[in-house]
Amino acid sequence: SEVGDPRRSFVLLPTAKMATAAVMAGIRNAKRPSRNVGAKRTEAKKENDKFWADLQKQARFTKLLQKYDASKTGKLSEEEFAVMLQDMNRGERPTQEEVSWVLKTADAANHIVDGQLDRGEVET
Repeated sequence: SEVGDPRRSFVLLPTAKMATAAVMAGIRNAKRPSRNVGAKRTEAKKENDKFWADLQKQARFTKLLQKYDASKTGKLSEEEFAVMLQDMNRGERPTQEEVSWVLKTADAANHIVDGQLDRGEVET
């Protein structure tokens, strides 16, 4: 276009046209969703699923402790732990040596050996 062309109220020089086109392309691209939306959505779903699975796991351990913690201390004593092992072993009572060994091994999991199992030690 020439300056003074009656069809246009202003004239863009070639460099101004290119700059305007670049800005408009940037605006159009900004409105488009990222090509990684699918990957981001998949990752977010995985994180969400893991969160809910962890929450369900925590609820199961809470119920487990409540069921076998007859003394309501928040920990399983050796006798309470033996009852839990018996239930897990389809009613067959473990020997005292087996209970002691498992208790001793699990009790050392948090580096505080107190002869009882807390929630963290039962989970491991």
